[in-house]
Amino acid sequence: MRYTAGKSKTYLFDEIRMNTSMSAQSSSFRFVHIGVLAMVAALAAVGFYSASAVSSNPTLSVAGTIAGYGTTLQAEGLSSFEPVIISIISPKDNTFQLTAKADSKGNLTYTLDDMYTRVSGRYGVSLISKGSSETVATGSFDVNADVSSTDRSGVVASKDVVHTGSYDFSVINVKLTDLMGNSIVDHFVTVISNRTSDSIKPLKAGVTRTDKNGMVSFAVTSVVPGQSDYVVYDMSTQKVIGDPVHILYVGADPVKSSYLSASVLGAVGGEYVAANTLEAGPAESFKFEDMPAAIKTNQPVDFTVTAYDTNQKLAVGYLGTVHFQAVGANAVFASLPKDYTFTAEDLGKHIFPLAMQFQQEGTYEIDVTDTVKKTATGHISLVVKGGSAAAAVDTKVTVTTPSPGSYSANTQNITGTAPAGKDVKLFDGTENIGSAVTNVQGQYSFVTQPLVDGEHMLSVSTMDQNGAILGTSEKVKIVIDTQPPKVDSVVLTPSFDVTPGLPVQVELQSEEKLKKALVDINGTVSELSEDLEKAGTYHGAFASPDKDGSYDIKFTLSDALSNESVITYATKLQVTTAGAIKAVRQLKAVPGAFKISLSWSAPEGNISSIDHYRIFYGTDANNLTGKVDTVGNVLSWYIPNLNNNTPYYFGVVGVDKSGYIGEAGTLAVATPREDGAIGGDGLPVASYISAFGMRGDTGPEIFWLVPLSVALGGFLKRKRRK
Repeated sequence: MRYTAGKSKTYLFDEIRMNTSMSAQSSSFRFVHIGVLAMVAALAAVGFYSASAVSSNPTLSVAGTIAGYGTTLQAEGLSSFEPVIISIISPKDNTFQLTAKADSKGNLTYTLDDMYTRVSGRYGVSLISKGSSETVATGSFDVNADVSSTDRSGVVASKDVVHTGSYDFSVINVKLTDLMGNSIVDHFVTVISNRTSDSIKPLKAGVTRTDKNGMVSFAVTSVVPGQSDYVVYDMSTQKVIGDPVHILYVGADPVKSSYLSASVLGAVGGEYVAANTLEAGPAESFKFEDMPAAIKTNQPVDFTVTAYDTNQKLAVGYLGTVHFQAVGANAVFASLPKDYTFTAEDLGKHIFPLAMQFQQEGTYEIDVTDTVKKTATGHISLVVKGGSAAAAVDTKVTVTTPSPGSYSANTQNITGTAPAGKDVKLFDGTENIGSAVTNVQGQYSFVTQPLVDGEHMLSVSTMDQNGAILGTSEKVKIVIDTQPPKVDSVVLTPSFDVTPGLPVQVELQSEEKLKKALVDINGTVSELSEDLEKAGTYHGAFASPDKDGSYDIKFTLSDALSNESVITYATKLQVTTAGAIKAVRQLKAVPGAFKISLSWSAPEGNISSIDHYRIFYGTDANNLTGKVDTVGNVLSWYIPNLNNNTPYYFGVVGVDKSGYIGEAGTLAVATPREDGAIGGDGLPVASYISAFGMRGDTGPEIFWLVPLSVALGGFLKRKRRK
């Protein structure tokens, strides 16, 4: 999908792992302490996360080309590795959709195969973001017709027997096309006769260039009996078009010459049109022509069907529809073309490429019939002989794209191969969802309608003219997933009245195997990791903001297909100091032999939440490495197994049932002795440290609880799903 500002972001950050154990070695704490400070400084410097660069104005360009040749599409300004759909609309409104992906710099270069550029004209092209279906760039390009093809262009005479004189003539119709069948427009054409007695004039005054359909016509006549051979030249390319046209001129018809004046031919070259002389009559029969000399089983066959009038003249104006049928016991083994409607460009003659095929040896009886005028028919008997064993591969059907897998685009471009010139159908399970015809290279392409989210089993079958399946591809399983992940449930611990700066644990339920799961509190982003044992359950933690207030909790979830959602949790995080456990009061340390006895007064304010107290102690006021928890909410405790004649420092904090620690107060100091004498060592630390010239606001009472911040890391070390 496309990443757009304000909608989705990609966060880049280092995984933070913090050691929760409190080592007895002072050097261990110093290392962690320095690391924490350095980490905080680094995160503050970079803003903790960065968004991937996204251009709001992608550009798209496609080089113009020639029909039957490929071209190159280029785009810039996409997101890094962004997957897109290239949608191409041909001049005939056929749509092709291809998939591609930008490189690391957001650039895309894609080569369009010549199979998509065979029709001349203007093509539309657009880039569509996969998943969001958002069009991010549009453009167009032109495909020009290639040079005229001597094989595909046509030259047809309306008559091949003409009376001499000025009243009778034949029309030589010329149609120029390239190899792909595109009309060649505005080419200068001339017709040359082998006899000087002939007259050749444009059918329309002065028009010797092909029109938008690639056509131009000439009227020819002669005053001398005999055969004339006419050669058609495309002067724009210096090519001879088609075979020479042979017209036999016979003596003048005395009846027609008595009432058709010599001025008629003079009118030809103006706007004169005489349908009874320019065209043959309607089609009365058909002929199969250009059949190969030998036909083998499973071998596609090219052939031509030509329409003729009652005088067996080419019916150049035939615009009917023909139907093909095999008759006889072996008809089921014949594969024939679908019904075809002749066009004006056909001039009564149409080539059917690779359109007939036979599965078994034998003699086949093939009919062609006008679908309206049933008496207009044609027939041919074909002898088919056994082909090579390799011919059996012609029934194979393959699917090239898509590959099995999951896709965020609900429209898919289905491509593959099958026998050339065959009808193929696309199935989703047992439902037919599309059809096409393979080209001369045996390639096909479908663009599906939008598919519903879920599993789809795609296959392609090739069919005979009766709809029987000749071959079927292997099934391709794909999963369409266009929906971004959802948050099913969230559990926060604690869930209300959170103390500023203390950790909050998060448990989130969503779909399994998310590529990314983030929680954002007041601009600070933390990663959530999937539980090893509970698929779809994600754990993490974040430090609550250091100021009282009501804060939005935002989750960013992205699945494996980059479908992404940014969801604001319905319940806000309430941060307040009102419910925090205050510092204990009047902490006293009384020495004894190898032990110290401690006592204190309960904190002011909320004491009902206190579950027990935690005592930190050590020989360095800045590094209290020892720790012990009281049993219950008691106000005194003693620490045994201490070294005599060594000063020890002590701090006490309240702990609630969730394990959260209250505010730190002042330290007490005392020295164990055999005689148990108190001396001056049992004074609160605030008085004790003044003897060393320390400031109360920066002395041990500030630093002794720093090791507790290391414990926050314990909430970040969760189970990670591989």
